[in-house]
Parts: sequence; C-alpha cells; structure tokens
Amino acid sequence: MHAAPLSFDLALPPAYPAARVLGYLGRDPNSLTARVDGTSFAIGLWIGGVPALLRVDLKPKRARATLEARAPLVDAGIQARDQLWRLLGLNRDPAPFERQVSASPELAPLIGGRRGWRILQTPDPFDGLTWAILGQQINLAFAFTLRRRLVERAGVPAPGGLFAPPRAEAVANLEVEELARFQFSRRKAEYLIGVARRIVAGELDLDRLATAPAAEVEAALLAVRGLGPWSAHYVMMRAFGFEDCVPVGDSGLVRGLAKFFSLSERPDAAVTRELMKPFAPYRSWATFHLWQTLGDEA
Repeated sequence: MHAAPLSFDLALPPAYPAARVLGYLGRDPNSLTARVDGTSFAIGLWIGGVPALLRVDLKPKRARATLEARAPLVDAGIQARDQLWRLLGLNRDPAPFERQVSASPELAPLIGGRRGWRILQTPDPFDGLTWAILGQQINLAFAFTLRRRLVERAGVPAPGGLFAPPRAEAVANLEVEELARFQFSRRKAEYLIGVARRIVAGELDLDRLATAPAAEVEAALLAVRGLGPWSAHYVMMRAFGFEDCVPVGDSGLVRGLAKFFSLSERPDAAVTRELMKPFAPYRSWATFHLWQTLGDEA
C-alpha cells in the first residue's frame, strides 16, 4: 500500500544558488537515484526504512517538496525535511567563510559569482561512504557507472521510476565476485562490502559519528580497511558536513588549485596542504568552490 503524498515548503536564503545546485545534483544524467528537470529534481531515498521519492521544485525563495512512499510512514515530514536540508546544504552557513575570503584580495576571486554556494551533503552517511569508495582512483564518469551498477544490484525501487540508494544491509549481502563481473576492481569490491559488513555488525556506528567531534570521526574512518585520508575527508565533508576538510589527492581539488593560483603544474600533497592553509577553518567550503571553478571552463 502506498502512503498518501506529503507536501511541505522549505524556506531558502536570499539569492540561494538554485541553478548551480541543480547542476550539481544532475551531474550524472543517467543516474538511477536522482533526476533533474528544469527547476525541479527528484531523488530516491529512505524514510523510516521505506523507499521513497522526494520531488522538489526550487522557487526563488522556497523549495516546494512532495514525498511519495511505497508504505505508510511515521514522522515522514521530519525525516524528509532533514534529508532535504542536507541535500540543499542548508545546515551550514556560508557567511563566515565568505567574510574571511572576501578580506583577502588574493582569495576573494574564489567566490566571485558564487556567493551563497553551499556544501551539498548526501542524504545519509552510508551513501557518502559508498561514493567515497567508488570514487577512489577513477574518474567521475566511471564512478557514476559503478554507482549505477551497484544501485541495480542493491538499491530498491522507489516511486517515480527511481531507486532508493543501497543500504549497508543490502551491500553486505553481496559477494566480491559478483561485483567484479561488473568492472569493480576486487579491492574496491572488498572495501565496499567489508565496510557494509562492519556497519551491519555494529562495529562502525555512522549515526553516532554524525554527532562526534571531527578528530574522533577521522580516526574511526581511518581505522576502516580501504579508507585513507582522501576517503575520510571526503566522507567527513559530504556525509557529515564538517567545514574544515581537505581531501588531499582529489583530482578535482588539485586541478582547481592549479587553475585558481595559475600554477604551471598540479600541486602534490604537500603543496595542496600549503595552498589550502589560508582557507582554514573553512577548507571544505574552499574545496567545493574550487570544484566549481572547473565547471567555469565549459
């Protein structure tokens, strides 16, 4: 039995960068979990353990959302608002970062034309962890391909023809050989299935980490096989919303730094850390802006 659709509004800050947000959410036009259409997007997600579809129309001052689910839900409105809040980056305020950067003539151009840009987060921490492992050592286009193949095997159909993303329980039931048949490296498959099994076994509590200090979160993630400094900082930034992360080794970050600072070559890890120092304690914000500078080339 489907639940009756639930609609609600979410106020948006002045000059919210809706077009840029829609562009980011629609980076994979073949995504099985998200779809962008004009000023609207739809995304499959989990609400109270039930696969659901959230349709969102971004207006100048508000987001109009409609939630559809395959079964009756409890506290659906609260959970849907929380996930949409994260997706739209509304749980962090860019103003302190923008004031700091604006005070430096050298750094101020980074936010030119992008004031109000946000740190967009994944709907839930496991989704961010999945993205981090899938994206290791490959380009974004292939990461999208692997994500679609994972969704086909471990996602659950949601209303509207999309899927709710894979949960830890479903990924834990996969086998390395199964994913290897679909171009996952054996190591990547081992990491992904291994972390899912740790979560199911209660050895990695993502809900607890969501409210833990940054140092504790980083240590917990680095203790997981397959998660190095890049993966840990990516998860901390995209899944938990920490504002001072540097995913050292990220190809987009090094290309963004090389472009912004007019470098003759891409910076190595040590130079990356040095170049990012002036942005502390808001280096996650700087990372998101540097990623966006690459889109400006088109």
